[in-house]
Formats: sequence, structure tokens, C-alpha cells
Amino acid sequence: MLDESQHSLDKSKVNMKRDLEANLEGYSQQVMQLREQVIVEIPTSQELSPEDAYFVINDFKRRVEAVHDRKRALKSGLDIFSIESPDHKEMRDTEHDLELAEQIWTLAREWTSAFDRWKTGRFNELDIGEMETAAGQFNKKVGKLGREIKRWGIWEQMRTKLTEFLQTMPLIQDLRNPAMRTRHWDALKKEIHRDFDEASSEFTLEAVFSTGLNAVPDLISELSANANKELAIEESLKDIETRWAGIEIEITSYKEAYYKIKSTDDLFQALEDDAVSLSTMKASKFYGSFKPRIDKWEFALALVSEVIETILTVQRKWIYLESIFMASEDICKQLPKESALFVEVNTTFTSIMSSAAKRPNAIVQCTASGMLESVNGMDEKLEAIQKSLDSCVRIVPLRGCVYFRTQKIVYLDELV
Repeated sequence: MLDESQHSLDKSKVNMKRDLEANLEGYSQQVMQLREQVIVEIPTSQELSPEDAYFVINDFKRRVEAVHDRKRALKSGLDIFSIESPDHKEMRDTEHDLELAEQIWTLAREWTSAFDRWKTGRFNELDIGEMETAAGQFNKKVGKLGREIKRWGIWEQMRTKLTEFLQTMPLIQDLRNPAMRTRHWDALKKEIHRDFDEASSEFTLEAVFSTGLNAVPDLISELSANANKELAIEESLKDIETRWAGIEIEITSYKEAYYKIKSTDDLFQALEDDAVSLSTMKASKFYGSFKPRIDKWEFALALVSEVIETILTVQRKWIYLESIFMASEDICKQLPKESALFVEVNTTFTSIMSSAAKRPNAIVQCTASGMLESVNGMDEKLEAIQKSLDSCVRIVPLRGCVYFRTQKIVYLDELV
């Protein structure tokens, strides 16, 4: 009885092992068939859409999982008979290829999504830094995959797209150069014989290519480089405007009744520095783009210089003559014409200096309407008064027509 039971058990083991080996063989054939199908059908063509590619990849992944399920079902039998679980290199290769396919098609889908977002967004709102960084990262990942799938069509297409895009980045950066002004865009439109509105919502990255701007990268690069150089002039002019908005004539009180210029060292240093800057701008080939502003400031600073120099001359003469005419009634009576002329000058000079004391900005005061004529007029009048005084001092002792006291003549000589 026991012998029969043992015989039956042994027979069952033999049959079980035979079935196990058959299933194992079937498993191995399934692995090989799946491998052959993956080699042939794995989505490598650039003609496919990411959706179609994912459909094929996911179908293969389900079939791979089914093969793994079959292998797991065999494990208990293999353990009973102490048979080593099979490890097919073909299975590992299949899973690896599917992983590569999923990676490249994921990159293709993500790149398409990013590029579609960039190409349809307003060109003047694109984040160039983000675009360049993203494209660089895509290129790095695709390049790494190329070690294994270099012959795949989708890889070659991705590599080509990224290379072309990265090659156009300098063009995009030049077009997005903040230094580009309307005049540069006008020059570009004239050169390519196309009209477009670079500030409109319709001007997108896609429009850049459809307009043909990618065909003239050298022209755009030159325009951008010139724009940078012109920006330097533009910023220098802004610096001059800003600086002179704060430069003041240094005014101080005089005899508690008047005002006069105290010092002009800083003012004349600024005039000299900015005159040199403007001269350099005029020598630039980009002078034409800024001619009105450069000429305006060159004229304004020249006027400031002339007015201040003339005021200093007038001030020296006025201080000297004020001590004579405002301190001596005798002189005023004996030189009524000159005295009246000095009163005119004194009124004008004190008015100008009082205005400067209240609002000492050099540009405001020196470029005021009629200022140069006024200070030149004062200088001429003071010069005439001085000549009359000198003439009287010389002829008084000889002709005796004016009664100067001895101490007065000595006082005038000392002043002279």
C-alpha cells in the first residue's frame, strides 16, 4: 500500500515537473517573442505623434507585466524542485528599450509643449533666460540618450530641433535687446522689405520665423550691437541731464543786502567734464541718432559757461563800483550820468542774484530767456562807467572842473 502511494507521488512529481518545464519553455518563448516584437515595433520613427508612441509603449509595458506575472506564477514550482528562476537578458533589454522609448517621447512631448507656448506668446514678453536654460537642459538629456538610441528617427529629429533652436537663440536675444529702439526696427523692416508691428500681441516667436527674420541673423546682430553702443550714448545723456538737474550756483550773501557768487570750482569742473563727453558723442558714428539732444546740451553748457564767466566779470566790477557810488553822494552828484547808469546795473544785478539765491539751479538761471544779453549789457555799462571814472580821476587835478577832496582821490586810487 505504501509502495503504491509512493509510486503515485513520484509519478505526480514527474508529471508536475514536466508541466513546469513545459511552462518554463513557454515562458522563455514568450520572452523571446516579445523581444522580437519590441525590436520591430518599438516607436522610433519621428513620423509618429507622442500619443501614438505612448499607446504602443504602454501596450508593450502591459505585455511585459503579463510576462512577469507568468514568471511569478512559476516561482512556487521552481522552488519545489530547486530550479533557478530564469533571468533572460532579452527581457532586461526589452524593458530597457521601452524605458528609453518612454524617455525620448516624454522629452519630445515636453519640448513640443514648451515650444508651442513660446512661439504663440507675445515676443516682447518672452523670458529669454528661461528659454535658454530649458533648451539647454533638453539638449543635455537628448544628448545623453543618444549614446544608445542615436539611430532612432525621433532622437535625430529632437537633436535637430534643439540644435536649430539653440542656434537661433542669439537671434532671439538680439531682437529682445532692451537697447533696440524704434529706429532699429525701422531699419530692419526696410532692409527685409517687410512691415510688422513688433509691439503688437500678434508679433510672436512664430511671427519672427514667418516674417523671415531668422534669415538675416548677421543684420540683426549688427543692429543689436549698434543699439548697445547707442545705449551708452543715451545713458550718458541721461547722466548729464540728471547731473545738471542738481548742479547749483554757489551763492552767498554780501553786505547783508546783496548776493554774489561764492565759488565756481565744482561747476566749471562739471562743465569741462561734460563738454568732453559731448564732444566724444559728436565724434561717434551714432551722433545722428542723438543730434538734437547732443546739440541742445552742448549749446546749454556753452551758454552756462559764458553766462557764469560774464557774471563773475560783472560781479568784480560791480563790487568795486558799488563801494564808490553807493558810499558817496558827492560822486553821484558830480557824475550823475554814470551814477544813473550804475543804478540800472545795480538793480539788474541784484535782481538776477536774488533770483539765483532763491533758485540756484545753474541751467535754469543761465539759460533763462535774455539772460546772456542782460549780463553782457551790465558788463558793457560797467565798463563805460569805469572808463568815465578813470578819465575823471586823471583830469580833475589838471582842469579843476570837479571838486574832489584829496582823501577821495587817494581812496579811488587805492581801489584801482
